[in-house]
Amino acid sequence: MKTEKLELRSLSGADLERVCAGRRAGAVAVFPTDTVYGIGAASDSEEGLRKIYSLKGRAADKPLPLLSSSLEASLPLARFTHDAGMAAMKFWPGALTVVLKTLPPGRAFCRGADTMGLRVPALGELRNLVNVLGRPLAATSANISGKPSACNGAEACGVFDGLVDFILTGGDALPGDSTVMDFTGAEPAVLREGSLPSAVVLSYLKASPK
Repeated sequence: MKTEKLELRSLSGADLERVCAGRRAGAVAVFPTDTVYGIGAASDSEEGLRKIYSLKGRAADKPLPLLSSSLEASLPLARFTHDAGMAAMKFWPGALTVVLKTLPPGRAFCRGADTMGLRVPALGELRNLVNVLGRPLAATSANISGKPSACNGAEACGVFDGLVDFILTGGDALPGDSTVMDFTGAEPAVLREGSLPSAVVLSYLKASPK
């Protein structure tokens, strides 16, 4: 496979629509985020999702998180608790992935799962791509499962050049994975510590009015 390489920050017009059209048709892309590089496909593309699982060697029962363009676009997808809504308003766009109960419209994008991981990235060009795509982006870290995540374009190309349809570059030395917090229980639970300290989120929620 020939991988097309483009610069995310200069992606616009016909190139932007071509990448999005490819995603809708099952194409897979590697791209920078505000954390580590990601690999993703349109969240309703079974072909694209299948490719991601195969390329990464990812366990089939491990759902892919979704990247959304905004909090407003996320609200119909999942059941936001009070704490989840407060955290999203404060820390989105940013490096916080919230795990929520899935609403019926969201199940179309997460293979029928009852819960989903959802994030709005801080990188504006990536949010714009998701917005033009017209649906959430199913995405995870750009690496082979169990290996370190790619933190720059060179690392991403070294792993996925010739294996994916697009590699979008731009941005190096990224700070690490997103912090993952589960809001489906009585209290928020930290599932993964990332570049946003979970203590900051929990302290904010504790001080926020209920």
